[in-house]
Amino acid sequence: IQSSYATGKVTAGDYAGGLVGENSASVENSYSTGVVNSKSTSRGLIGKSSTGSGGSEGSVSDGYWDTETSSKPDVGEAEKYGDGKTTSELQTPTSATGIYANWTTGSVWDFGTDSQYPALKADVNNDGTATVGEFGSQRSNVSTPTPTPTPTATPAPPTPTPTP
Repeated sequence: IQSSYATGKVTAGDYAGGLVGENSASVENSYSTGVVNSKSTSRGLIGKSSTGSGGSEGSVSDGYWDTETSSKPDVGEAEKYGDGKTTSELQTPTSATGIYANWTTGSVWDFGTDSQYPALKADVNNDGTATVGEFGSQRSNVSTPTPTPTPTATPAPPTPTPTP
């Protein structure tokens, strides 16, 4: 898997990951931002690293997940599971610099502003120019999640006073 991202909530029985449940290949230049839940092991980007049919274990290079929006802390072993980063760390580079320095392959990324996650570019209309808009309305799906407001208690109606 190369140059990809996932923003949705993931719920699984075993080995949930924000992008991949069980990885026996390679993941490069990818990230995830959604909440991850499972009955057993769950991690922000890759749920489980396993050995594939070719005998090599799954790997990750330049793969990240948002530790704040996913509720999953960094677990170490970045070469197997990716690196956990804060929302600010994932949104602050607005070009292929910093943590995204190696994300230059084919110039498929639009890094947006310092309050947006990277989004993919495509040349859908074949005019020779890849743009973020041609791939669809990604920005509405990958911006910082808005917290759900906490409902306030509604006061109980007054108790009628009996008349004599």
